[in-house]
Amino acid sequence: MRWFMTDPGLSVVGKLGSTWHEEFARCRLLERLPSVEWFYQVASQVRDLGAFQSFHWMDHVSIDAVVRYRYGWIALFWSGAFQSEESIAGRLGRLAPNLREMSVSHENPWPSRLVFVVSDQWQRELVFRAARRYRLEGQVTVWCARDGTRSGARNSRASRGWVSQPLQFRSTGGWPWEQRLQASPWTERRGVASGKALDVISQWPGMPLGMVRQSLQEKPTGKSAQNACKSLHHAGFTGRLLHRGKYRHMTTSRGVDCLARRDRVHYDQCKDRVHSLSWVNRKERRSHEDGIMSFMEHFLARGMPVAAGWRCWEHLGADGGIAPDGMVFLEKSPFGPTWAYLEYERTARGAVRVTKKLGGFGSDRRMDDWPVLLVCWNDRAESNFQQIGWVKGIAMLTTTIGRLGRHGSLGNLECWSLFGEPAMIE
Repeated sequence: MRWFMTDPGLSVVGKLGSTWHEEFARCRLLERLPSVEWFYQVASQVRDLGAFQSFHWMDHVSIDAVVRYRYGWIALFWSGAFQSEESIAGRLGRLAPNLREMSVSHENPWPSRLVFVVSDQWQRELVFRAARRYRLEGQVTVWCARDGTRSGARNSRASRGWVSQPLQFRSTGGWPWEQRLQASPWTERRGVASGKALDVISQWPGMPLGMVRQSLQEKPTGKSAQNACKSLHHAGFTGRLLHRGKYRHMTTSRGVDCLARRDRVHYDQCKDRVHSLSWVNRKERRSHEDGIMSFMEHFLARGMPVAAGWRCWEHLGADGGIAPDGMVFLEKSPFGPTWAYLEYERTARGAVRVTKKLGGFGSDRRMDDWPVLLVCWNDRAESNFQQIGWVKGIAMLTTTIGRLGRHGSLGNLECWSLFGEPAMIE
């Protein structure tokens, strides 16, 4: 249950001016409900700034909320899957000007800590990447909503000044609170499962039910994933297509808009990034996309952190760029605990195309040295990848579509090859 003051309740308390308890403001918070779920918890866990004093939501600025304590204050940010690294960096770039505009002190305000709550482990990486651009990583703490972990700065610094943002009255646009509650994916009885299902379906259009079930860590006989998919489809957040006897699920425009509002990203900025209709409209890509999703299921079944490839892009100038098919965090690998890029490659087989495919991964301009897990078409293609990858000095494990299908990705020495030597990942 989540509580708020009604209009009669506010009248009993007294005239407070516009507050976030009022209908138009609650509607805004309803769109951001995952951040509401977490921000109050995070605010209560900051221990080194003295007693809690006040919490204030923000709107139309780079900060989502501020929390004041006896000896300082922090800034809170939500970062979900629809926020790209560029979007996060843009928020950090606007931070100082926004704080000056909202200042109610004689000095330029600055918080004791910049606290991000992120939707999953990959989003945490993007936050730290963006923070490094502004040399702010020492002031950033990240709470991960997926696993509850905390990373980054452990101690608060001295803050300066204070900020305030009066709440401006806005219309509900003919869509009142009660109707919004009924239309929200977060507030129904299966809201938690539906929210997780919507998130994962948005990353992989054309996802089968089995993959949704694995993302929820549900047994094959469970019903939560199936019920969540039915609920999302009935409400219009997802669509489905019968393909080879099974329904395949994809996010509709309404679903994309819902997640974009949650992540405070304009719909037009993210609708192309998520490729929400690529599996539906581009039948020539279905074999490739199905291969990636089948590959990803191995990791989802183990509860390993994964992310869709469209959430990562690194421009490398003349060397091209890195735009992987996916990312996964490996606890055990020949390279130690690390994120790895995934490539499911059906078309690059000869030396020329293989060299082009590996161009970005072999660039000395890369911001990381994470390895590549590369699924090749056949033994000959794998040999070309190994020869060219060795020359380029790329950290890389290879397999073929056949070996992947026979042995699976994890926990065996038959699937992966480290330039000819058997290798295992977990």
